[in-house]
Amino acid sequence: MMENPETTHATKHRERMHASRSVGRLFLLTYLTGLLLPAALGIVIRSVLAAKGVSVATWSEGAGWVMPLTLMFLIPFALLAHYSRSVLRRVRRRGMARFRKWLYIFVAAYLGTTLGLGVLLVDVLQSIEGIAHVVAFWPFTLPYLLLWGIGSAVVAGPAGWLVWAVWSRRMPEHRPDPPPPG
Repeated sequence: MMENPETTHATKHRERMHASRSVGRLFLLTYLTGLLLPAALGIVIRSVLAAKGVSVATWSEGAGWVMPLTLMFLIPFALLAHYSRSVLRRVRRRGMARFRKWLYIFVAAYLGTTLGLGVLLVDVLQSIEGIAHVVAFWPFTLPYLLLWGIGSAVVAGPAGWLVWAVWSRRMPEHRPDPPPPG
């Protein structure tokens, strides 16, 4: 049975547009997480400590300390956002099945980075002294944050690949394109 070329072209165009939106959304989500995670966790931890009766910093003091911390924690997220966008754009040209595989991998890497750096933030944000040490010793802590974020992404990426592998066996349209003959 012969496929209608207009339908095939329209379907491919829709897939490319969907892929572009997916890349853009992942890029924006990664950046927003890097910007908002320290502030959100700071508010939650401050509220929990205040509810327990522990003396906490005022809101203005806390904001003054969290801002430089936010910039430091944004760097691993920014690197992941730019790297994932460049790889996904390049892979998208090679076919949608390959694009889907890499999208699963980068979503898992994003989740791993968020979880890994979130755990660090919870430890750091529990005291002003912890924040002060991280900010004051930034030449030492920034490479550590980068390695921790990259390590979290590298550990979580294979989990995304595994999810894709299981999913692609169940959904034939997610399977990789067959290699060209010859």
